[in-house]
Amino acid sequence: MGEQITGYTRKEALKMNISQIAAPEHLDLAREMTTGRTSWAGLTTGELEIVTRDGQRVMFDVSLRLVCRKGKPVGVQGIAP
Repeated sequence: MGEQITGYTRKEALKMNISQIAAPEHLDLAREMTTGRTSWAGLTTGELEIVTRDGQRVMFDVSLRLVCRKGKPVGVQGIAP
């Protein structure tokens, strides 16, 4: 489903950073969400607009969780229903 909405394959998406797909006016929020600065007990939720491969904009309700190893952030796990 994500591939159909965004136009990016799973393989491409796994290599991408949120700054590559977040709409410019949502970039600060995306960075805050992915660093855990807006989180409560490790979970962040909110609305985030992305730019698809073909330039369209899509608004998502997202839930993100910062993934840490040895106390250091190494990634973000999330869903956008």
